[in-house]
Amino acid sequence: MRLFLQNFQLLKHFRYICTTTPPLRGYMQFMLLSKTIVFSVFTLCAINSATWAKENYIQKTRSESVAKVKSITMALGVKGEEAEPVNRTDIFKPTDTIHAVVKVADAPPDTKVSATWVAVDIGDAGEPDSEILTIDITVEGTRNIDFTLKPTESFPVGTYQVEISINGALESTKKFRIKS
Repeated sequence: MRLFLQNFQLLKHFRYICTTTPPLRGYMQFMLLSKTIVFSVFTLCAINSATWAKENYIQKTRSESVAKVKSITMALGVKGEEAEPVNRTDIFKPTDTIHAVVKVADAPPDTKVSATWVAVDIGDAGEPDSEILTIDITVEGTRNIDFTLKPTESFPVGTYQVEISINGALESTKKFRIKS
């Protein structure tokens, strides 16, 4: 800061000498005006560039895709690496393996998708809305995810649901039933 003030004082004295000496006055005034204009234009360009970069960054981050659950399909199985649902149904037998095929779209890297299996109403077999199992998976892009629930012996008859969350926020639910 001290160096800046010293240079500023020297510049003031130099400008005084040059503008009070008749042969140099016109030329020096022109040079000072030219330098002032160049400096002003440079400063405005720098400010505009910084403003443009900030606005562009904000627009880019706003327009970046956010992961979405496009669909949840309940099924008895899946096929292929794309996890396409096979034998779609919302009604299962107590001994069936249950597949919830979740189509996730526009997931940025390291997106955590969770499936929470819930027994909504299974009568006297258990408490209402009791959590059975939560499965987490990390994904990227647009794809199907196969979340599977297998019975240890058999599921109690009743109403169930699977809750799908993305990065901890509940996105969608799908109800299904188990009948004898």
